[in-house]
Amino acid sequence: MNVLDITTKPFEGLTVEKLLKNENCEAIMISIEAGHSLPKHSTAKEALLLVHSGEAVYSMQGENTTLTPGVTFKIPTNIEHAIIAKKDSIIFVIR
Repeated sequence: MNVLDITTKPFEGLTVEKLLKNENCEAIMISIEAGHSLPKHSTAKEALLLVHSGEAVYSMQGENTTLTPGVTFKIPTNIEHAIIAKKDSIIFVIR
């Protein structure tokens, strides 16, 4: 997979694709169509979020952070968070 070619895929609501999973780590690609969201959830492992393209809002504990291309963001463990796409967005999560 070439990450530069990812934007040629059509956006269809919310798509979550596991790119890698083993006993040490997991890499996930999240594709969110504008106006759709990744509902509230939490993670048992600390994670790193990397924004490939688009624009979205990351909500955690009543605070919102705008996510734009190139932004990286640390996701803490066991705290509910959600993402709402303002534009078609591709986000990678590594944990």
